[in-house]
Amino acid sequence: MTLRPARQKKRRSAPKLRHALKVEQVAISSVRPRSRNPRRHSEAQIAKIMDSILEFGFTAPLLVTENGEIIGGHGRHQAALRLGLTHIPIIRLTGLSDAQIRALVIADNQLAALSSWDEDLLASELEALVLDDSFEVPASITGFESAQIDALVYGDDFAVDDPADAVTPTPPAAPVSQLGDIWRAEGLSLMCGDALNGAHYAMLLGEARADQVITDPPYNVKINGHVSGKGRTRHREFVQGSGELSDEDFISFLAAALKATRAHATPGAFAYVFMDSAHLFHLFVAARAAGLSQKALCTWAKTNAGMGSFYRSQTEHCVVFKTSEAGGANNIQLGRFGRNRTTLWSYPGMNSFSRKRDAALALHPTIKPVGLLADAILDASPRGGLILDPFAGSGSTLIAAARVGRRAAGLELDPIYVDGAIGRISAVTGTAFKRASDGALWSELADAHKEGGA
Repeated sequence: MTLRPARQKKRRSAPKLRHALKVEQVAISSVRPRSRNPRRHSEAQIAKIMDSILEFGFTAPLLVTENGEIIGGHGRHQAALRLGLTHIPIIRLTGLSDAQIRALVIADNQLAALSSWDEDLLASELEALVLDDSFEVPASITGFESAQIDALVYGDDFAVDDPADAVTPTPPAAPVSQLGDIWRAEGLSLMCGDALNGAHYAMLLGEARADQVITDPPYNVKINGHVSGKGRTRHREFVQGSGELSDEDFISFLAAALKATRAHATPGAFAYVFMDSAHLFHLFVAARAAGLSQKALCTWAKTNAGMGSFYRSQTEHCVVFKTSEAGGANNIQLGRFGRNRTTLWSYPGMNSFSRKRDAALALHPTIKPVGLLADAILDASPRGGLILDPFAGSGSTLIAAARVGRRAAGLELDPIYVDGAIGRISAVTGTAFKRASDGALWSELADAHKEGGA
């Protein structure tokens, strides 16, 4: 093999620009893709480019040769064709050799790929965009997927010990809320309503449909003696599913709630339903009757064990269902964007002997940690999506949704728990709930009840 001497680099003087660039508007039919373009554009990328053009306009002209062959901008060209554009902006480059054109086609793509992100600054900018009420399009218009934005803003896992778990304001002595009341704040809605009543879902949601369901229904066990121990905190029984139902009736109860929920969720939405081990069978039968398919059985491993007569329980279960095989937001994707999640969820339980435990359990006997719920929401919902909780209890799901940039709506039949949830959510998020029927502020009505003792 004959060795060639290394080419000596020429010393460059100040660069002289080759082209006086001029933007032209031309018929889209007058340009054509390069047959040997090595860059490939996925369907998902083309869809994102289409969204960008619709939102911002055609901000980057195509680079083309003298005879209209595309050098740079093949993805934009495909997007423009699908949008039905008849004219597009181009910059015509003249005087380039075939070798220079070949090199520029590659360089136009590769040079941009060599850059990197300042991830802290990127996360800050994305978060600011998400929180900007004047920007009414999804942050995914930036080209980042919802799961990527979540990963950048929140990291791999949400805080397992959220300060909201300790926020437990005392509700009014007499309930403010009445059956049928709907309370709304920014992005959050809570109705004093029945999870089995389809009409209540319609009143709460209107035409909206849930992108994810997360709920903790009653387990059909008596609260006192099973959930509440013999300490100073004593709880009233739930108004439904508190040990009064037979096995058949409990299955029917769960099936009715799940059917109503499924009817008001988007096709393919994931439904996360908590249940104790003794009643998993009832939940499985009810879910099948409601048309849900099971996708996973997750176990919440708590820090401390609860009460028990044989083995002390240190776990609860969350069954993940799907409303149909269509769609659904899978943000885990086997860790593609940094969410390395398994079916074992390790979070502190609310049964540790602490002031936080006493305060939280005084509000509701089966309260769930906000961090646990926030992670579940990050797993299977789009940014800005609607989370539905038909058994809202203490309002933890609504708090978790607000924490991670989602909207949320809940149903809770017990007026006392509705008031407790609204007081807690307001204290955590700073939002003021108004009654949908007349605009009355819940906080003012609650204060009046306290002052009047009503």
